[in-house]
Amino acid sequence: MALKLLLIGLVVAVSIQVSLSVLSMKPISVLPIPYDIVPRQGKTMPIYALNRGAAEKSAYDADMMVAYTAGRQLLHVINFTDVFDPKIERSFRLINPVLDIAECGNLVAFTSRPRLNPTDPGTIHIYQKYPVFDSICNMTVGSNPKSLKFDYKCDTIIVANEGPARENLEQEIFANPEGTVSVIRVNNTFVNPALSMCQPMPFGSDVRTIDFTLFNDPTFAPMLEAQFIRNPYKGQLDGEEHTFSMNVEPEYVTLDPWGPTAWVTLQENNAVAEIDYANMTAIIHPLGLKNWTYYDIDASMADVRGRGGMGRGIKYGRYPIESFLQPDAVEMMDAGGEMFLVTANEGAPISYMCETCEVEQEYIEFEEAAELAGDYLLSQNVPSQVRRAMNDPTQLGQLRISMVDGLQEPGGEVIDRPIFYGGRGISMFRVTTTPWGDRKLDLVWDSGDSISKGIQDFYPNAHNHPPFGNPELFEEKVAPGNLINRRWDWWSPYT
Repeated sequence: MALKLLLIGLVVAVSIQVSLSVLSMKPISVLPIPYDIVPRQGKTMPIYALNRGAAEKSAYDADMMVAYTAGRQLLHVINFTDVFDPKIERSFRLINPVLDIAECGNLVAFTSRPRLNPTDPGTIHIYQKYPVFDSICNMTVGSNPKSLKFDYKCDTIIVANEGPARENLEQEIFANPEGTVSVIRVNNTFVNPALSMCQPMPFGSDVRTIDFTLFNDPTFAPMLEAQFIRNPYKGQLDGEEHTFSMNVEPEYVTLDPWGPTAWVTLQENNAVAEIDYANMTAIIHPLGLKNWTYYDIDASMADVRGRGGMGRGIKYGRYPIESFLQPDAVEMMDAGGEMFLVTANEGAPISYMCETCEVEQEYIEFEEAAELAGDYLLSQNVPSQVRRAMNDPTQLGQLRISMVDGLQEPGGEVIDRPIFYGGRGISMFRVTTTPWGDRKLDLVWDSGDSISKGIQDFYPNAHNHPPFGNPELFEEKVAPGNLINRRWDWWSPYT
């Protein structure tokens, strides 16, 4: 996530034509963050390790020069008064893992999900800032509250509740909570720090919920599908009906500085939601597809096998193929009086496991291109160049292709239009207002293949680094002493 936000920041700087001759960053200090603190001989001892969720999210208070850094087990208050020698001032034990954290005015807020049953409703925790750091209240929000933002007055918090689907082993069900957006009003004037729970407005705070059930109307389905707003899972595991609003997964929030509007990425759905939190309404904007005809792409694992030669295995090609953008992070910017959304297009193919489900135990919406080509599941409408490349593991053969989009016939297996996951870059959309008062998103810039080529130029040994999801490659390539471990790409060449 830090890399995504850094890249977005660089794009924003360039896009507003800031004159930069040289842009460079140098580390000036390093502060190890413990993932746990344990008692030892009458004292406490910090415990350090890789990949244990020591620091998942941070919020920085520039006025106090204090950072609030939270992970799966601890929340740390870090003093940056001396940036060359930052220090952890205090550490707090967490009941549940933190998903996001933000600060505004005299408040710090963070969201968490239940450790045992992650699909259950999450919680937002509101504290007074350090050095007081007393709990003001805890309030229930939606499932997996992935992202939160304060508005500029610090009296409203917007939370994106992802509501991801997964098996609940305790109840032996496949849970698929509604994806929602929570709007929390905080009446700072009347908040009593002694209260363990916030009181309803006007003497405290309240939580309101925006859902997407309006789009469950079957008449919307053809329109959503035509605009590549995705809804692939229909209940294939448990045989139950899973609606569009259950499959909506709000991921990341950014706020409009001009009014009460939040923009929320719906990553798995390949869309962005426009949230009017004054009137509690939601509009979904499509993001469409990225055409790779004029961009280079390396979708093979050849560079992994050739890693000893400093990227000698990197092999680019150009193919008339398309991908979903599926952004994770998003930020809004004002440039010359115009508003833009800048998205980091990560990609998010869907796969579920369910041991207790009676219909199926596994749902995977994609297949490697070579498997599709070998099973004769590509129609004659697919260009011959693409068919040949998809049959070749050194070209597109290892690319993950959707088996539910671009089909020759609805519900069929033969693919007319191969589509893979993720824009592999950054996009910029202009937010414009139509004569009827509606807003729309117009794509004005995309990074194309420049992110991949930048990694090739500066970090060739990290190019298409194997994902943690492959145990064999994980054991072979990811080790604590391996520098690549700090700059790997989760989806590797597959998306």
